[in-house]
Amino acid sequence: MKKRYLVLTVVLALSVGTGSYVLSFGNNSKEVSTLQNNTQTGHIHGKVQDYPFSESVKRATLIVKIKIKDKDHELDTPTVAKTIFNADIQEIYKDAKNLGKQSIKVMQHGNSKFSFNDNDLFKKDEVLVLFLREAEGFDNTYWLVGEETNFYKVLDNKVTKQAIMDVELKDVEIEIKKLNNKEVQVMDLEKFTKKIKDKVKEQNS
Repeated sequence: MKKRYLVLTVVLALSVGTGSYVLSFGNNSKEVSTLQNNTQTGHIHGKVQDYPFSESVKRATLIVKIKIKDKDHELDTPTVAKTIFNADIQEIYKDAKNLGKQSIKVMQHGNSKFSFNDNDLFKKDEVLVLFLREAEGFDNTYWLVGEETNFYKVLDNKVTKQAIMDVELKDVEIEIKKLNNKEVQVMDLEKFTKKIKDKVKEQNS
């Protein structure tokens, strides 16, 4: 299985007096420059590890369709910029620990101050299919396996993979479309979720 990694590059704009300073961290480099504004923004760019569909199903301890309720709270430091959302579970496709939960908290990279790979944060009432694992040290909280490469937005009877097309999903694919200047897969929701359940059954047999 091919695995890919990249050291994260963190860019922070910190308001100091009448100027702002940009700090870049990554590959042992450090750069400081002055900006001519007071906007406090930050961008975290990095390549996350992505897995093909079968490996994603295997690694996830919880695979669910959820609906975002609201934001619970943020983790707000440059190295730990994350947002935790409250979510209601609509369907369960894999529950390796038989937790039988009806609601969970979902941890996503990025927050109101720092974006991660220019991804939008989850929104209230958004419906998604997520591949998750438990976050250690947090109560009833789960992190995303593969981050944006492995969550799926649901709209009506379709589901869109947000990043990196997967050849294993060609058989449930409806179309390829452009999203943020990238090609993404749009799939039939019923066929996609059946594929998940079939793969879970196969891996458990």
